[in-house]
Amino acid sequence: MSNNKYIMQYLKVITLNCQKGYQPKFKNFLENIVVYGEYDFILLQEVTSNVLQIIEESANSYSYLNLPNEDVFQNSPLYILYRNNIFLEKGAFLSFAKIRPPASARIPFGLLLGKFRINNTFLIVGTMHLNSGINSKIRLLELEAAKEKILTFVEYPILFGGDFNTASSWELRKNKKVLSPEFIHTNSATGTTLDSRFTEYAPNMLNIFARILSWLGISIKFKTDHIFISNSFKDYLLTARVLKDRVSDHSPLELEIERSRFSKERTSTKQMRKA
Repeated sequence: MSNNKYIMQYLKVITLNCQKGYQPKFKNFLENIVVYGEYDFILLQEVTSNVLQIIEESANSYSYLNLPNEDVFQNSPLYILYRNNIFLEKGAFLSFAKIRPPASARIPFGLLLGKFRINNTFLIVGTMHLNSGINSKIRLLELEAAKEKILTFVEYPILFGGDFNTASSWELRKNKKVLSPEFIHTNSATGTTLDSRFTEYAPNMLNIFARILSWLGISIKFKTDHIFISNSFKDYLLTARVLKDRVSDHSPLELEIERSRFSKERTSTKQMRKA
């Protein structure tokens, strides 16, 4: 992984669970970020036809990767948007549908990976959505399967993020243990990303309970969204931020990666949260 041809100077990425475009401010937010083009990669979960329409009408400076979920015979709602000056070499998809039956109820969950070329540099980028149920053991099984898939590209620098649906600090510690020692958690110092007040209606107990609390003015917040990077980036400056934009029940999470001016033996990590 230390080969110089895999060294890049700067990257900026953002991950967001689109919540199917449910929130009124979502459309304007997504249009703005794809028009201004400040991100090299945009990692999206829960992309529906209305969200895809925004992408196809506004994202002139981006291409996107999406692959079918063959376990459920339809396209995955996971998308990776990438600048037009970045080239896709190949993509891969891992479905989590069969980890917890019935598969038909597991459509959103999986891992989408792309191998990209930036000048003479290769980079593996992924977007992931883990199960949203109460049972954290299912998510750990999904994460173990995801890690096994990701490590098939271990010769390259790797970055992946998304909605891990982590419900507690205990579960996050478990996640980090599963992904170590190969991967670094970039947003340990940022705040929560999911706010139950903005949960849309869904016919399951968790969503119904969250909406009842919302009607009572009670908010439950979780740190559900994360970005991990491989040790290839250990000498880089990392700046992770939770954006304040309320465009989903999840807050957007962004990461800037900049090659350090200091010695390769020194790692400097800065993590911030926007007010």
